[in-house]
Amino acid sequence: MSAACLISTDLASVRLIAEGVDDVWTAPPAEDPDQPPALRTLAEAAAGWIAERLPGRRLDAACLDVDEARCLWIAAPTREAAVITAAVRQRRAEWGDDDGAGDLVQPLVEPRPAGRAGRGGGTPTEPFAAVLETPDAAVKLLFDALDARGVRVGEALSLWHALARRAGDGLECVIAADRPDRLLWAWGHEGGLVAAGMCRQPSADSPGNPAAGRLALDWLTWSAQLGRTPERFTLLGEVADVPDAIASAWPSSQIETVSTTDPLRELLGGAAAAVSPESDPRRSTPTLTRRSSRSHRRVYRLAALCVVLLAIGIAGLGVRAQQAAGAYHDARSQLRTDARELVRVASPGNENNPDLVSALDSHFATIKRDFPRLEPPPTPRPIFSELERLLVAIEKVDGAAINRISIEDRTGSAQLRIATYADGEKLMSLLDAPPEDGSEHPLDWSERVNGAPPTLIFRLTGPWK
Repeated sequence: MSAACLISTDLASVRLIAEGVDDVWTAPPAEDPDQPPALRTLAEAAAGWIAERLPGRRLDAACLDVDEARCLWIAAPTREAAVITAAVRQRRAEWGDDDGAGDLVQPLVEPRPAGRAGRGGGTPTEPFAAVLETPDAAVKLLFDALDARGVRVGEALSLWHALARRAGDGLECVIAADRPDRLLWAWGHEGGLVAAGMCRQPSADSPGNPAAGRLALDWLTWSAQLGRTPERFTLLGEVADVPDAIASAWPSSQIETVSTTDPLRELLGGAAAAVSPESDPRRSTPTLTRRSSRSHRRVYRLAALCVVLLAIGIAGLGVRAQQAAGAYHDARSQLRTDARELVRVASPGNENNPDLVSALDSHFATIKRDFPRLEPPPTPRPIFSELERLLVAIEKVDGAAINRISIEDRTGSAQLRIATYADGEKLMSLLDAPPEDGSEHPLDWSERVNGAPPTLIFRLTGPWK
């Protein structure tokens, strides 16, 4: 089961619902409970109580009570949340209402991407908007105290948001009597809050039930402002006389009653189990949900450390670059000095010429003109390849013996001993065989035989082609 808690905006009470836990904490009596030191003390005490009883270190949903909250319908020049917030604060100043100067102002409008202006230069198609005002100073202190104890708050929302999350398609009104003296209602569309309110219920001995009439009047007013009426009504628990008031004002509406003895537990359980976009003010309270925590501060410190290390690295690179520039300047000066010395040796008198390349080119042109052109030597004879060819042929003739071989630049000669004339013919056929690449042999061998078998003197001579 997910963990959720209901927090009174003045920290007078906290109810925690989790796996095996359903407890209520009540603030002890204190002098000047609205003063910052007293609020901080209450926040520390409430955070300690939550951290002690919470199974785990995550509070999935923190639901703010709406005893001191208001849902208003105001005129606004644009649909931008910042402009609507400024309009609410201006109206407070005009009416002299300074009690809520520090409250959280939350326009119930669709969030716009950053940098995207409204149509028509910022003029909205609907010049009015519903706004939710909630005191949040004590709640922020509580969230900071929970964060200091390692408890992470997953999502923050109001009790009206929790009611609206039960709404489906179309405009639906969800009503809950969370306390004997209070009746809450919220209009929702696909889980998003459209409008909300509450009224006090009379005591059991009071004649009639004026709460039903007050609800009908509020709903008619909001219907006129929004231009639409709820299609369905959902009642959490038994709410006396309200179904009759709905049936008389909206005869065609669907009315559904959910049997429960603890509407708050139903609402908190549903809020903890549901996941909503953090940036949509119609489904949660983004300002409190995205409040900086220890993890954010840790990221900021790491980012600052990375920036410092990057700055140190850049400074080190700058020093290295300056040193490399100095070394390059010294090497360039030394290279220029060495080049002038070489020019002085090769071409005396030109070492101070500003254009050393042109001076050397001119000097080399003079040398080429004054000295005769060097002709390349003739291609050498392939003596070793021809010697190899002869030795391979001799090796293939059985009984052939070498007396002498001489291959020079002009001719080649060889004297061998063979046993038969057939050996001489075999040797000549091997020497006359054409090369595999189709070229000609560079040495043209011819034979002459003296003597008689079995000792024949076989002489080979041949000029270079």
